[in-house]
Amino acid sequence: MPTNSWPRPRCAGLSGGQIIEVIAHVALNVFTNYLATAARVDIDWPLVRHTD
Repeated sequence: MPTNSWPRPRCAGLSGGQIIEVIAHVALNVFTNYLATAARVDIDWPLVRHTD
């Protein structure tokens, strides 16, 4: 993460630990998605179709 983008979350009131927690959650979700794609896991929830 570039050092010039750190002031934005700080100004929003996040502490250093909270910023790291957000980064960790994003990394975990990306890893989970990669693993599910590699393992070809079946989607087990109903498909939602938008009707306009």
